[in-house]
Amino acid sequence: MGARSMKDSTSWRLKKPIAIHTQGLIASHFAHLPASCILFLQLPTDAGGAWLGELRSAIPISHAAGSSEDSSAAAIAFTYSGLIELGLPDDSLKSFARPFREGMHQIDRKRRLGDSQDPDVGNEIAGGSRWSANCADLVSTKIDSTVETAITVHVALMLYALDEVALGALSSTARELLEVYGIKVVHKQLLWQKPDSSEVNREHFGFADGMSQPIPTGDAIELPDNPNMADQLHWHGVPAGEILLGHQNAHSEYAAGPVVAKSQVTHSGLLSDKGVVPDNWNLGLNGSYLVIRELRQDVAAFWKCMEAAAKSVNRPGVDAKWLAERMIGRTLNGDTLVHGVPPMAQGSAVGNSFGYANTDMHGMGCPLGAHVRRANPRDSRPSRDGEHSNTADSAELLRSANAHRILRRGRKYGTTLNNRFEDDHKERGLMFMCLATDLERQFEFVQEHWLLNPNFATLEGETDPLLGPPIRTPNQVPGLTPNRMTIPACPLRFRPPMASYIQLAGGDYFFLPSLPALDYFSTLKSVCKS
Repeated sequence: MGARSMKDSTSWRLKKPIAIHTQGLIASHFAHLPASCILFLQLPTDAGGAWLGELRSAIPISHAAGSSEDSSAAAIAFTYSGLIELGLPDDSLKSFARPFREGMHQIDRKRRLGDSQDPDVGNEIAGGSRWSANCADLVSTKIDSTVETAITVHVALMLYALDEVALGALSSTARELLEVYGIKVVHKQLLWQKPDSSEVNREHFGFADGMSQPIPTGDAIELPDNPNMADQLHWHGVPAGEILLGHQNAHSEYAAGPVVAKSQVTHSGLLSDKGVVPDNWNLGLNGSYLVIRELRQDVAAFWKCMEAAAKSVNRPGVDAKWLAERMIGRTLNGDTLVHGVPPMAQGSAVGNSFGYANTDMHGMGCPLGAHVRRANPRDSRPSRDGEHSNTADSAELLRSANAHRILRRGRKYGTTLNNRFEDDHKERGLMFMCLATDLERQFEFVQEHWLLNPNFATLEGETDPLLGPPIRTPNQVPGLTPNRMTIPACPLRFRPPMASYIQLAGGDYFFLPSLPALDYFSTLKSVCKS
C-alpha cells in the first residue's frame, strides 16, 4: 500500500500541484508526531538568507503532500522584524498586512487583544510578556507605540518527531548549523500532543481540545468521499482563501498577500505572478499568517475557583466539573451541551454539526457566554421576537460567523498535573497557534468582539469566562468587580463569579511562507552597513 495522507479519512487535503508548494503545517497538525518543539530565533543584523538554504538542506521544511509515514516534520515562520534582517526589499516589506508589520505588542493591537500588564486586570505574566518581534516602532511614528519585551524573536522554527530522542537530534542539528551563522536560539519550548487512555487529546485543564475546525473548500482543496461531508461543510465550510493567501476568501476576493518587484529578484525560481499587479511576484501565494501566543495555565487555581464558585451557587448537581463544563461550553470529553446533539464519536465529526438558533437559542444547554459559543457563535443570536428563531437570519449569521474562523495548530507544554487541585509549581500551558489570511478580520475580531465583548449576545458586564479579566467599574470606585457568567436555569438564572487563570508569556504575528517564497528568501544577500 502507498503512504497514507497526513490527514485521516474524514479530512480535507490540498491538491498536489498546490500542496508541493505549501508548508505542511497548513494542511496538518502532524498528529502522528507527538513530540515537538519551537525554537525561537534571533538573527544577526542584516543576516541575509544563506543560512536558510543550509538549514533546509539539513532539515527539510515539510510540504503539504507529505504522509503519516514521515518520521519527522518541520515548519518555519518569520516576524516582520525577522524579514527586515533577512534583507527583504523595503517596498516588499510595506506590502505585508499592517497588523503583521505592527506586531502583537503595538499598543492599539494590545488593546484589541485585551493584553495588559496591569496588575489588577492584566492577563500577562508578572513583569509582562517575555518575548515578541519588537517590531511596532519599525512601522509607527507614534511615541511609545509599542511595549518592548526582553527577548526579540525573528523566526519560529517548529520541529516534530516520533519521540523525544529523535526530537533532540533534530534540535541539535538545527542549533549547530544556526550557530555557524551567528543565529541565537533565544527561547525554546518543548511541546507535545498525545491522546490519553480514552484516546482524547486534552489541554491542561482536562478538556478535549481541537474539537471544531473550519474546513477549507474551493479549487485548491480535495475533499474526502464522506457521506457526512455536506452537513459538515454547511456548518464549517470556508473558502480556501481564509487560510491560504492568494485564494478566494469569504468575501469572494483573493486574499491579498505581500509582493516583491520582479526587478528586485535575481532568481525567481517557482515564484508566481498570479493575482498581482504587473511586474511583481506574488510572495504570499500559498502562504499564510501565523499567530503564536504562549499561554501559561494555572490548573490548580482554575479548579479551586470552580469548586468555590460551585459552592456559592449551592444548587443540587452543581459541582466544580459541572460548572467548568458550562464555562467552556462542552463536556470534558468534548461533547456539546446543546440538547439533542449526538456525542462526538471517535474519528467522526457528526457530533460537531449543529447550531444554536433552533435548539438552544436562550442558552439553556450551552450558556450564551460559554467560551466555545463566544469563540464560534455559529448561527446564534436571540431572535427578534424573543421566542422563535428566524431561519433566514440564522443562515446569514452562520455565514457571518464563518467569515471569522481560524485554523488552530497549537499544542500544550509542560507535564500533566497529577492532582488538579494541588499545584506542583511547574510551568505548563498551551502554545496557541492559528492560521489566518486576515489577522484583523479573523483572529483579532474574535478576540475583541466576541471573547472580550462585555455585551456579547445580550449579556451585560461579563467577558469570556475562560480568558476575560475582572471588569472595571465606570467610575473606578471601588475599581473592580469580578467577572461573572450568566447560566440560565429555572426558575431563576445564576451568575457565579469567574476568574481567568491563563496568562500571556509571549507572542507575536508571523508570516508562514510558501516553499517557493522560502527559496527566494534563501537568495537574499547579507548587507554590511558602515
